[in-house]
Amino acid sequence: MSKFPERLREDLMRLGLSDYEIRAYLTLLTEGPLTAMELSRKGVIPRSKVYEVLGKLEGKGWISPGEGRPAKFSARHPREATMVWRSIRERDLRRYEEEALEELERLSSNAQEREDIIIVIGVEAALSSITNILSRCDDDIFVAIPPELTEGLEDMVRAISGRRGRISVLAPSEEVARKISGRLPGAVVRVKDDMFGGGAICGTSEVALLLGRGRGGRQYLTISADHPGLAALARSYFEHLWSLARAEA
Repeated sequence: MSKFPERLREDLMRLGLSDYEIRAYLTLLTEGPLTAMELSRKGVIPRSKVYEVLGKLEGKGWISPGEGRPAKFSARHPREATMVWRSIRERDLRRYEEEALEELERLSSNAQEREDIIIVIGVEAALSSITNILSRCDDDIFVAIPPELTEGLEDMVRAISGRRGRISVLAPSEEVARKISGRLPGAVVRVKDDMFGGGAICGTSEVALLLGRGRGGRQYLTISADHPGLAALARSYFEHLWSLARAEA
């Protein structure tokens, strides 16, 4: 793939395509329709993965299969492909938001009856909840740091330092990402500069979510819980944001 600019590959990865998906799309775009086996024989994708890769590209709206057997896959025009992919991502984002709101509203209504769910108010309380979870987590850690939480960056980094699990961090800017990478060499850091809310997930159960400002727009609300269902939902949303984030420069 050396004939294609490295910047193009990086941009397509930031749009959510994998390396094999990028190879397949660029080959179909520049060489015209090809069957799966023709694509594989060109050395673009291993034979064992070619149908999986083409299926994902078709699902994302970047290619379309032709009629006949074997089907020849065609690249959509770049402008059309990016528009279709944007609409798919926006639809998924709306679905994640609706699922999250439904679950969070249910949790909020039951919060008084459950000992493992706590709602706190204010950024300082949010930071305290997040650092508490991070400091005792011996599982994989996922952290999304919106601009509102950067004042507590040192506390969060200190809490994460020395943890045993895999560490994935979404930072709001290149500057913050560099600080995190410098303090946590083993962490994988990406930049997402338009996050709404944030928080931390420890493994498959503990989570602290900064939801945003409460009624009247005066204070921030945070849900802190030991709740596998909420943690799974938060993890799905984190992975969606992760797919749209860019690697640290």
